[in-house]
Amino acid sequence: MNSILTRNLKKKIICCIVGVIIYLGLQALSMTLLKDVYTFRWMADHLYCYTWIIVIVLIAFDQTLLSYCIIFGNLFGTIIGEVLGSFIKNQRMGNITTNMNIGEIEYRSLHHGVLIWFVTIILFIGAGIAAKKFTSKMAKK
Repeated sequence: MNSILTRNLKKKIICCIVGVIIYLGLQALSMTLLKDVYTFRWMADHLYCYTWIIVIVLIAFDQTLLSYCIIFGNLFGTIIGEVLGSFIKNQRMGNITTNMNIGEIEYRSLHHGVLIWFVTIILFIGAGIAAKKFTSKMAKK
């Protein structure tokens, strides 16, 4: 009898290998070459908010599509978060004037890369859920 954990074992192993390579690669880059880049440094310090644990659990329960969505949402979210977060920060910093108080200056100097990373992962998960529902409807027809 196949249990849910041993069913599709080859597919699960491949998905785990892809996830581990991406997460460890990002972690290594974040701790070495990109350690001075805000979003990457924050992610390395917080171990990518342990999203890799969620990926492993989803893989174990045959949710490989959602796990891939989290893996690639994390990858793209980190990159988009850094690029867009830095762009927004630079635009807002350019609007600082000498008559602003400390609170306004601090507010304009915030980097929103982590928030953008989080929203990107949520969007990828939403797309994965929608794709899963769509494919299950198509399979029933």
